Amino acid sequence: MARTKKGTQGKKDSHDLSEKTEHGTKDSKASASEGQHCTEEQKRSSKYTLPAMAANQAAFSYGNNVAPQFFSYYIIRLGGNAFHLGLMQAFQFLFTNGLQLPSAFLSDKMGKRIPFIVAGIGISALVFLLITMFQDLWVIIILISIQAAALSIYFPSWSALVGDEISCANRGTVLSEITEASIVAGLMGSVTSFIFLMMSPGKSASSFILPFIAGAASFFLAMIFIIAVKENPMPRVTKALNFKEVDSNFLYMTKVQWAYNFFMSISWPLFPLTVAKVLNATNMQIAIITMIVIISSAAFQPIAGKMLDRTGPVSLIQTTRFVFVLVPFVYAFSNDIFIIYIWSIFEGVMSAFVNVAFISYILDSSPPETRAEYFAYYNMGLGMVTFAGTFLAGAAVVYLQHAYPGWSLWYVLLVLYMVSGVGRLACSFLFLKLKNPMKFPSPPGQVAHAKMELVRYLRRKH
Repeated sequence: MARTKKGTQGKKDSHDLSEKTEHGTKDSKASASEGQHCTEEQKRSSKYTLPAMAANQAAFSYGNNVAPQFFSYYIIRLGGNAFHLGLMQAFQFLFTNGLQLPSAFLSDKMGKRIPFIVAGIGISALVFLLITMFQDLWVIIILISIQAAALSIYFPSWSALVGDEISCANRGTVLSEITEASIVAGLMGSVTSFIFLMMSPGKSASSFILPFIAGAASFFLAMIFIIAVKENPMPRVTKALNFKEVDSNFLYMTKVQWAYNFFMSISWPLFPLTVAKVLNATNMQIAIITMIVIISSAAFQPIAGKMLDRTGPVSLIQTTRFVFVLVPFVYAFSNDIFIIYIWSIFEGVMSAFVNVAFISYILDSSPPETRAEYFAYYNMGLGMVTFAGTFLAGAAVVYLQHAYPGWSLWYVLLVLYMVSGVGRLACSFLFLKLKNPMKFPSPPGQVAHAKMELVRYLRRKH
């Protein structure tokens, strides 16, 4: 992400960040920011490395869109209640995000990314297959938690690998091509799941078996493709990054985002209940919702990238935080599945903003040598607050149903949706203090770096 420093304060912030990080010198960060000219050796290496990385991301994106979004609905079809959903999502977010730091530090210390990526994808693929063999709710929740822990190994190493391997001046063009391949593969995964569910019984748990198998096969392919990548040697760090040494503006952004995500996550276990129980949607209608979000996000992605180049990540972050305040209210008062369809278009557009904005902010704030740890710190907090939010939401639904037996499921969900909406609104104003780490507009094409990384890395539903 090439940016021009903004004034004296921007220079001071960059210098402070570089000085505080043991190996994150100002020179190394500047070189990463400005982009490098490709050497002949890099050009020869890219002929093999870049196609393998593109194939890996296409396969991962396909698997990530054909199966995981149906975990909540699979649990509902097996007879699970709000507590099961809250617990499943709580562990899923906690392990995926909260466990990234140890593997991120090991990745930076070893100067290696591929072994961690292979381990994360391979275990995740195996879990998909194991899920198809059991119908016990607690076994399913445990397996999903194991997969979440495996993905915590994968995500920071992949984000760092992108920065490690694609540092030449033509990276914008290359990453744009990889990103488009990833998006197309993700759309194919969504279409595949739609076809599977359209051909199966309307409200059967067995309808999700084929998408899970397809996800496993696609993840195994992604693992094979990434093995073909030959890593460039990277500097090794010998000391773990201290959170207190990180730039103060970055710390403020992460803390505010953690608070906002807590209130966001309160509504996440409620969405499947509203769609499946209150609106009585079929499996095919559930697949349609997912497709609408992904298609609208992919269609708007190039526009979001151009907006990022002109305005920087902060304006996009602020926009999404205020728009997502509406989500719990839309679900609370929807009396027809078609309202959810329409809202899903707007959700997809905002997801396109998210896909570039947060990753851009983090990249502009972090030196290359500890990049994986920056992502891990950011996600560690997200994992803890979303664990708390989703767990409390699931438990609260069960408590309110027992404490107030006269309340309908819709009324119980309404109470929690209001808590989520008011909390989001209060936290959204805190984002108004954010400032871009670098000056904008930036050189054309560099935003592809941001698009590539977060499309793989931040797939949570907002």
